[in-house]
Amino acid sequence: MKKIIFILLLISTSVFSQDVGLRIDFSNLIYGSPVNEPALNYKISFSDYYNGTYTRLGIEVERFPEIKYTKWVFCKIDQEIPITDNLDILPGVSFSHIYRPKSVKYAVSALSYSFNFEVTYKITNHLKLSVQATRERATDVSQIWRDSAYGGLIYYWGYDN
Repeated sequence: MKKIIFILLLISTSVFSQDVGLRIDFSNLIYGSPVNEPALNYKISFSDYYNGTYTRLGIEVERFPEIKYTKWVFCKIDQEIPITDNLDILPGVSFSHIYRPKSVKYAVSALSYSFNFEVTYKITNHLKLSVQATRERATDVSQIWRDSAYGGLIYYWGYDN
């Protein structure tokens, strides 16, 4: 039942969003982390501009099957700062909930927050390249700070930026 509710929430959110992004954690893929060997994890995001401003509100889901990790970002706020017609920077903050099954040695459920800095480059009228650095309070692993570097693509519609 939880999976069905989760999928319905994602679908309803994506209907009202104006972009969808897929990012891969390249730092984890290459170097690993204090809790895992190098492995693939990814995140999917949906976001929209708030009330015609450069403030972007969004949600994300991050999955890391290697360590049975799922993170639901329930509030992501970025401030888009245009540099050129094709290049933007987006400093921001995220609030999330981390889930793990009971079989792992880390916390099963934990609230967390992170600071983000993203650079996007417009490739076409509907596609952007994204590079993002994140510093997250990893409350599921002994209250450490976790740094990540993501790269990916953003497909957008409904606005002309």
